[in-house]
Amino acid sequence: MDLVKIGKYIAGKRKACGLTQVQLAEKLGMSNKSVSKWERGVCLPDVSVYLELCEILGITLNEFIAGEDLSEETVIPKSEENLLQVTVDGKKKQRKLKKTAVAFAAAAMAVLLILIAVVIRYVKEPTNYVRWFSENSTEMRTANLLAGIKQIHLCQYKTDGSYHRLTVWFTIYADGKEIDHIKLFQFELDAAHQEGILAITEDKTKDFDGSGLRCTLDCGSENLTTVLDEIPNETIYDMVADAEMQKKPVSIDKKQNVGILACYYDRSEETDFINAWAVQELADGEKIPDAKYAWMLSMHFEK
Repeated sequence: MDLVKIGKYIAGKRKACGLTQVQLAEKLGMSNKSVSKWERGVCLPDVSVYLELCEILGITLNEFIAGEDLSEETVIPKSEENLLQVTVDGKKKQRKLKKTAVAFAAAAMAVLLILIAVVIRYVKEPTNYVRWFSENSTEMRTANLLAGIKQIHLCQYKTDGSYHRLTVWFTIYADGKEIDHIKLFQFELDAAHQEGILAITEDKTKDFDGSGLRCTLDCGSENLTTVLDEIPNETIYDMVADAEMQKKPVSIDKKQNVGILACYYDRSEETDFINAWAVQELADGEKIPDAKYAWMLSMHFEK
């Protein structure tokens, strides 16, 4: 996110409301020094005050993150850009923190044992992986604010160059059989595409009986978006993520076909949702749900 642009936007909206930095700070229960830092582009407010700040300034959350007023025509594309930018900025902060930790380790011999433990942990983690962002992460907290009442899922993939192609599939099942296998995205995993973020949320922008899934993929040099229409509402509200990915990164080296999300239900009986542990089994083709309707979102990596 452009901190300077957002800072100027906050300052302009504050002045338009006839507020001083001190008055705005008092309304938020913070110091005027904090407001000054925001407006100078030194830092952003904490996620916990985003909504209150927007309400005071009379702007939307998307306008705040974009640092500009948005028209109806630009709200949807800007929302997607904001959502992905939040996660990209979060990754940059994590890399910066890692570099700072390494520099500090050279001078802080007293924490040598702790640093060794951290290094061992990271060495054990896979270099080719898919992972979910934690619900408590800044990226997910901000994404949930942007999504509002809609469900939002954010996952990240990363490769080291040993895989050359990624395909994102949407598979539909009916009465225990696969009936459709839809290719959502496919691209070469060159140097510009070895790391990316997939955002999945409910889509209500079209008029049809049911709901839809909006899938947006930031794969480094470009953003790709597709909308899957007329998916039964029940399967949107109860999407289940793979249990392993919720706990730790899933190694692509062990599973080239990675189950991301899945859900199923029976129209004629009480709704029966897929278990989180069964998502990868479905991706592996080991277990197909015996239900009236089911779907799965997966990533396939090719060497």
